[in-house]
Order: sequence, then structure tokens, then C-alpha cells
Amino acid sequence: MNADPSVVRQAHDRQAREMVDAYPEAAGFFWDVYGRSYMFDFAHDDGITMVNNKPSTIREFMYQRLMREHIRPSARSRGC
Repeated sequence: MNADPSVVRQAHDRQAREMVDAYPEAAGFFWDVYGRSYMFDFAHDDGITMVNNKPSTIREFMYQRLMREHIRPSARSRGC
């Protein structure tokens, strides 16, 4: 899992659009395993998280940012 939204954004945006297109009558959809990744990502630094004096990031921050900045606006613009 790459915590950089510029890398994962396109794939998740495409999947969200496909979900909305496939189920146009749905009021919304459930993002499975959202926030269930409690492991740390030492390849990225969120500016907050440190583990054993090593900069890190919590993957949930990536999910939150991805939903807030990309998925939610895309879904709402399509009526979800």
C-alpha cells in the first residue's frame, strides 16, 4: 500500500466511478477495510507519526485524505 495519494488516487477514483456507474440507484457504497490498516508505513512521513524514533505514517491517514479529497467529491458529483 502506497500512502502517497498521487500514486493511488487514479485507481481508487476509477473504482469509485465504476461502482457508481454499476449501481446508479444506490444511496452510497461501503469502503471495505477503510481504516483497518493499523500498520505503520516507514517509507513515508506524515509529519506526525514516529515509531522507535523513526518517521512513519499511519495508513489510515492516507485513506482519510483519499476519501476527503478525491472519492467523496467524485461520488457526490455523480449523485451519491
